[in-house]
Amino acid sequence: MTKINQFDYHIFKDINDLAGTHHWLDRFMEFLANDAVIFLILGFIFYWFINRNKYGIMVIQAGLSVVLSLGVNAILHHFIYRARPFVGHHVHKLIQHSADSSFPSDHSVFAFSIAATFFLYNKKHGVSWLLLACGIAFSRVWVGVHYPLDVTAGALVGIIVSLFLYNLNQNNKFYQKMISQIITVYERIFSRVLNKNKTEYNSKN
Repeated sequence: MTKINQFDYHIFKDINDLAGTHHWLDRFMEFLANDAVIFLILGFIFYWFINRNKYGIMVIQAGLSVVLSLGVNAILHHFIYRARPFVGHHVHKLIQHSADSSFPSDHSVFAFSIAATFFLYNKKHGVSWLLLACGIAFSRVWVGVHYPLDVTAGALVGIIVSLFLYNLNQNNKFYQKMISQIITVYERIFSRVLNKNKTEYNSKN
């Protein structure tokens, strides 16, 4: 075990050993680890429908960031295998999980690619999303399915990809036009579907 892995394991153990001390805290960490990503998905929906003119670009950027970040993660998983903590150590494992590669954390990548994008476009709201992402990452260590380095690497992948796409949108006119076209196409499709439903409803009444 390298010094980095030893250090990583010691931090993991310090956090994971807290599991089991308070039942309510374990349940909360299980919720964060398994289900809190639903809030990020709801964030997509909320921002898209509440004010598409203001948040449309942000939402599309977040979606692209998720896709690209998870793509990068899939490549890293292919070339780097790291056993999960519960494979080689006795841990407090609070949730069920397969013994696939642990590095980097997909949950952390997903959470930070969205949260970082939201922060770049709306710092006031973005802080809360980043705190949620940190909570998700921390909980994955608490419940025994990731090392701290796994979730840290996942966070970095998500943040770096978000920054890349943000700067691309700020400086590349072709990319800006592409994002605008995506929104325009959606608006047209949504408008046609809405009008069709209204027509069908009126014809029945």
